Amino acid sequence: GKLEDIQLFTASSRNYAMVADGDAGLQVVDVTTPTAPALRGYYSATTGDYATGVRILGNYAYATFATSGLLTFDISSPTQPRLLATLAISGYAWELAIQTSGTGTFAYVSSDGSLFAVDVSNPSSPALRGQAAINSSSQSSVAVLGNRLFVTNGSRPMEMIDISTPASPVSLGMPDQNSWHSAVTCAGGYA
Repeated sequence: GKLEDIQLFTASSRNYAMVADGDAGLQVVDVTTPTAPALRGYYSATTGDYATGVRILGNYAYATFATSGLLTFDISSPTQPRLLATLAISGYAWELAIQTSGTGTFAYVSSDGSLFAVDVSNPSSPALRGQAAINSSSQSSVAVLGNRLFVTNGSRPMEMIDISTPASPVSLGMPDQNSWHSAVTCAGGYA
């Protein structure tokens, strides 16, 4: 596999890393003892597919698989991730961000020039609610800060998307035309 993304979480007083590991799929690694990480569970990618992104919210994992789309998992038993649903996404599903607001829980999935808004309020039944064109035609990094989503892929300037109405994402353009980034994250009120 190839490490594409990683999310840390805690369950039953143990620390875990959920790893999007390319063609090896998703791997659950116990990192309670950092010097002795141990593989505890996994979900295999189908032939020709690969895990590209993962996010954790409570007892659920949301993962992007390039050709399968968005997959949702019950991880209440972390060593046995249980697939709940798959939602096909047009193009290759690259990366995702999760936002919880008064209108529900949404996964925003980047895919070959598009951003898909998926309602995952019911992880067993994800529903596509909206789509917007983005200025990124390949693998993109995405992050949410309040009602803004930031998208970048290293070959174009970072783009800002208004997600105040989750089902109708709207591009606000590229605030800094002279700065290209390969990844984006949000912390402390900044992207």
